[in-house]
Amino acid sequence: MTGLHNNALDRSTSLTTEFVLMTIELQADGIALRNHIETQLRFYGEPLRWAITSVDGTMAQVEAVVTVGDLTQL
Repeated sequence: MTGLHNNALDRSTSLTTEFVLMTIELQADGIALRNHIETQLRFYGEPLRWAITSVDGTMAQVEAVVTVGDLTQL
């Protein structure tokens, strides 16, 4: 897995969103694939939305938006 993420909001706030571009190996399908992607995204934050945007052989590119921070502090 490789990943790239960028801040979408200033880190001085208690909750931010980040864009994540990640490449994963397709080792599963269906629910197992969804669980694998969401587990990998949680390294960056809590996934809000994600999509597989391209597939090349056994590799897939995933684009996602994750939240980083504490919702209870808002």
